[in-house]
Amino acid sequence: MLRDDIALSLLRLPPDLIIHLLEVYPSASAILSATKEELMDEGGVCERLADRIASCPTYAAADRELEFIDRWGIRATAFSDDNYPTLLRETPDAPSLIYSKGDFDFNNERNRFLGVVGTRKMSAAGEAVTRKVIGELAELSSDTVIVSGLAYGIDGVAHRAALDNGLRTVAVVAHGLDTIYPSQHRDLAKRIIENGGAIVTEYPSGTAPLPPHFLARNRIVAGICEALFVAESPNKGGSLVTADIADSYGRELFAAPGRATDKSFEGCIGLIRSNKANLCTCGDDIARLMRWNNDNPATERKLPFLSLTEHEQALYDAFESGEEIDKESLIERSGLSVADASKALTMMQLHGVIKAVKGMMYIKLK
Repeated sequence: MLRDDIALSLLRLPPDLIIHLLEVYPSASAILSATKEELMDEGGVCERLADRIASCPTYAAADRELEFIDRWGIRATAFSDDNYPTLLRETPDAPSLIYSKGDFDFNNERNRFLGVVGTRKMSAAGEAVTRKVIGELAELSSDTVIVSGLAYGIDGVAHRAALDNGLRTVAVVAHGLDTIYPSQHRDLAKRIIENGGAIVTEYPSGTAPLPPHFLARNRIVAGICEALFVAESPNKGGSLVTADIADSYGRELFAAPGRATDKSFEGCIGLIRSNKANLCTCGDDIARLMRWNNDNPATERKLPFLSLTEHEQALYDAFESGEEIDKESLIERSGLSVADASKALTMMQLHGVIKAVKGMMYIKLK
């Protein structure tokens, strides 16, 4: 029941704990109905958090939130729902519930999600490369969805470039959907929704855009996407945090090199130098490596068995006929690292070799 899912999310428990409890108990309602002792014994929850869950003082707030989302046409999607973003569900710290405004289907098989991040203090060169890459990618892969954070600088340019080139775009924000921050981007948020995109958050109404929320927001940008493009970043900043998170999730990274003398590109150069990111100066750099192009739609993207990479083949061989298997078992059977397995699993899903199902399980499709 959505009321229970909202109430559970309002407890602000660590995301990985909620995911764990949803593996132990069949629903949010079952978690909230469990006694303190059951939570400690069955769920392995510490006494302090078990007390908080068992007392569950959040139902009144959940009812207010239900009224708010109903009044403003906002969708609340729980972790266990079929329409929860598939790639985000795979991440170890996915939010238990997300709110979204806009008529957008995150699990449409044609969607190709690219995160675009960068400095708020962008240069003319950063803006130019962002617009160039997105504009060219729109011609090569019209089903690309640009995901960013609605912030000043590169984020705003990425959203606008997507809209200007006929692409849909998703903005992940660090506050409740009763407001838009920065306020100067209210018209941009409206355009995003009107053009088939969405505004997304894990935070309920009334939540202010506090600094820790922006760091938490970064994991959702990384988790939704198949690949991440760092358009401009100095050697420190939120964009590099997002890149590190995306790398830990096994996502493909791209970075613009800029000029060697530009300090605003030092972070991008570092990603390329360390072989974390692929050098990217044009849309084709992304479309080619990700196998995104208009002549090869997502519904037809099937990897022939002989085209599987070494890591993909190892995971494929780890499946037994007709079984559903969890990620940890696949990693153990294949002998791959978590990062290598995550990247291979993502690509195998994109090309129709496997499919993620409820409960963080996978099935082989061919």
